[in-house]
Amino acid sequence: MNIEIFKRNVQLHKLGITELESSEQKIYQFLIDNLTGLCIYTSDKKPNYLYFGKSQESIVLSYNYIDNYLLISSDNIWHFFSDFLYIQYEDMHSLMRWWMEVILDLKLKDITKITTFELINMD
Repeated sequence: MNIEIFKRNVQLHKLGITELESSEQKIYQFLIDNLTGLCIYTSDKKPNYLYFGKSQESIVLSYNYIDNYLLISSDNIWHFFSDFLYIQYEDMHSLMRWWMEVILDLKLKDITKITTFELINMD
């Protein structure tokens, strides 16, 4: 799967210009199911990280805002892309970052300006 073509097709789909192919629709739905409605959490143990999850117990992405690096923390997401779609880590990382910034309109570099976080303990 070509990630750049998928990104373009999703953006055109959101504008109502084109329909997604069935494989693209499956990926798009997976991303919606797993990466929308995420809350942002922090931890005293790792103060340079922001954690994204639907709850404190289900963190799906971790973002180190000092290094500007996004990590996939969810085995479910990891296995879907690596085992089902055979996407390499670099492409997964690019896709997750794009989804957060373009689709969810969450600018990762600016997110540290948010001041109201719940504190959680990350082991």
